[in-house]
Amino acid sequence: MSVAVIIPSRNMAATLHNSLGSACHQGPDEVVVIDDASTDDSLAVVEHWANQFPCVRLIRHEEKTPCHLEAMRDAYESVASRHIIALSADDILLPGLVTAIRRHIESPVLFTTYDVVRPDGSYIHAVSQDVSEPCLMTPKRVRERLQSGRNATETGIGSSLRADVAAWLWRHRWQDMGPHMDSIGYAAAAAIHGATYLPITGAAYTMTESSYGRDSVNTQEKALQWAKRCHEFLARVGVDDETSDALIMKRCGVRVER
Repeated sequence: MSVAVIIPSRNMAATLHNSLGSACHQGPDEVVVIDDASTDDSLAVVEHWANQFPCVRLIRHEEKTPCHLEAMRDAYESVASRHIIALSADDILLPGLVTAIRRHIESPVLFTTYDVVRPDGSYIHAVSQDVSEPCLMTPKRVRERLQSGRNATETGIGSSLRADVAAWLWRHRWQDMGPHMDSIGYAAAAAIHGATYLPITGAAYTMTESSYGRDSVNTQEKALQWAKRCHEFLARVGVDDETSDALIMKRCGVRVER
């Protein structure tokens, strides 16, 4: 019933301390920080937590990788755990998530509610899933939900992937979707493999964050470019056109003409 947390980071020492600490205190089996050639105090932060929690391990790139998303693959392939949580270095896990994942360890994907906060930690709002008890959904039910107008909680925020499902996403090059890798990647995995929705708040997501590699998609042209890549990925993994169109509209805000 093992759970791993993966935290990619580059020059995020200012927020990595709280992010890494939030993971360690939940008692996961593995915590892997993948450091992409940081030049700040990130390594000292990792050492601080590793001295207290033997589950903490560092993968260090001496030189910055050309693609920060591709860089995460090393960490995914290095873990032995059944489920994997991806955590941004400026977000935090909230108490109870790892325990809840262990209760549903065989689910392909696990989704939770998440809080949206400002960089100072003050609360903005919650993105809620409207479930009152654990809800196992078949791929068909997930697709129906994705096509609906419900809040889009199907992201990597406060979520986890079974290791074989994560490997499936890498085989289909989910990193090609750039900034939409987690928001559409997790949803696509659920649409194909099914998912469990948990009535807990799993993480706090930092709005207006400055995570390394962050890519602004605030122009129509750029949004359309990413939408086309997302459409290619969704077709590659076998997501139907109706679900694909709904996902791209929710996440990219544009429609891809076929």
